[in-house]
Amino acid sequence: MFVPSRDRPNIIEKLRTSFNKNTGDFAELLIILDRDNQESYYKHHDLKYEIYDGEAGYAQEKMNHFALKYAKKYKYIGFIGDDNEFITKNWDSIVYKELETKGNIGIGYLNDLMHEQGKAQLHACRNVIMNSDIIEKLSYMAPLCLRHFYNDNFWYNLGASLESLVYFNDVRVNHNHFLNEQSKYDKVYEIAYNNNKMEEDGIRYNNYMLLEFNNDLKKITSNGQSGNNKT
Repeated sequence: MFVPSRDRPNIIEKLRTSFNKNTGDFAELLIILDRDNQESYYKHHDLKYEIYDGEAGYAQEKMNHFALKYAKKYKYIGFIGDDNEFITKNWDSIVYKELETKGNIGIGYLNDLMHEQGKAQLHACRNVIMNSDIIEKLSYMAPLCLRHFYNDNFWYNLGASLESLVYFNDVRVNHNHFLNEQSKYDKVYEIAYNNNKMEEDGIRYNNYMLLEFNNDLKKITSNGQSGNNKT
């Protein structure tokens, strides 16, 4: 699971603790840090780390930078925000076994409770696990035109269009977001939400869906099941 993070070493500690308590043998956490900020994080031996040298602060760019590298090594690649905590015991085994039934086009997402709290829509993958074959065929994990927002809408629409989407309602994580009043509106949120960034990504996303999405679907489906057996 990719976890881009900046200015939040204490939050990473909560994520790490919950991950180690509730995860079996099918998942690892990769913490992606900005070069100019990585020294504020303690490097735990039970986590993996990558240092990103590009523009600081944008989750999509970090994910895409490392997606192809790790897609060649792991059968599934996931994303979860650093402001989450895992709740369900052995969640990774549940996810792995179900996605295995979807061939090489499986996409799943976990219940982050925000829909139940009335703070976010259900039809968006705010966390995601996808078959790495999708990443290799698209050459990215989220559309390159996006910077921070609407990747969750993309993943949902991609999985729905492929008829391979799985919503793991009973696999739960606690999303400690300011929208559900479980965290403060910190500097990271401020950078993400200020200066019309959401509106700008919304325009880019709508253009992508109109002009490029169908072509990307064809890239995934044109060669059928690839039988990727990497774990």
